[in-house]
Amino acid sequence: AERLPALAQLSGSVVVIKYGGAAMVESPERTIRDVAALAAMGLKPVLVHGGGPEINSWLAKVGIEPKFVRGLRVTDADTMEVVAMVLMGKVNKGIVATMGDR
Repeated sequence: AERLPALAQLSGSVVVIKYGGAAMVESPERTIRDVAALAAMGLKPVLVHGGGPEINSWLAKVGIEPKFVRGLRVTDADTMEVVAMVLMGKVNKGIVATMGDR
């Protein structure tokens, strides 16, 4: 609550929110509620989402072994097809549907 005045001073500002990991799995409704609250306060939230676990699950289903170098995904053309399908399809649509419930 003590941060609300500081956030109000940012009214009209674009704020970028990285949304991934545990927040996507454990509390998606809370995250969407918080994003809606920021918008109601006059901020312009941009939600940048991940989807690593869902991507890995689909890669396994189609028989592609995920590749990582120093913790970063190496994305070849076949992997990119799956990534696009998962992020633009399942993950993004799920987020939009949750937002629509608000």
